[in-house]
Amino acid sequence: MYKSIVVTVGGHWSSGNSLSIQFKAIADELVSRGYRVIILVPGTRDLNDEEFENLIVNYWPSKRPTKIVDALFLTKIIMKHKPVSIIGNFAAVNWTVLLGFLMGVKHRIVWYHTLIDAINTDTTNNNIYLKVLRLRKNIIYSLSTNIVAAVNFLQKMIYRNHIIFEKIK
Repeated sequence: MYKSIVVTVGGHWSSGNSLSIQFKAIADELVSRGYRVIILVPGTRDLNDEEFENLIVNYWPSKRPTKIVDALFLTKIIMKHKPVSIIGNFAAVNWTVLLGFLMGVKHRIVWYHTLIDAINTDTTNNNIYLKVLRLRKNIIYSLSTNIVAAVNFLQKMIYRNHIIFEKIK
């Protein structure tokens, strides 16, 4: 019986960019250590899921996994594979950590590759909306067990969100 790890990726699996190469390398290493790895990537439902030895690639129902249908999809994945760890990336972080927490996944990891200022750059809404987004992130970070992030992101995240330093990797 394999222990499973679910990795929810916000970038495409086979794009050949540095992010997809990094996640393939992580998946390969985890498989070599005896884990079954389930990768969830954006795509379209007309794509077929891919299955290799101890590596399964599934496609989110939405192009950006932030909808209820994505939460239901992830719930089914967690119920089926009962992962010991779940790693969230980009748009998938919120559902990954929240559902991982509610469903008893022991290790809930937030993995960022971008800078924290991206939320300010990407959001053209008012300050109240930005405060709501930051409050939501504070809740998600408090439910995570570890956070992996770029250095600039870490410095500002710790300051703005009062993150427990021991969670940071």
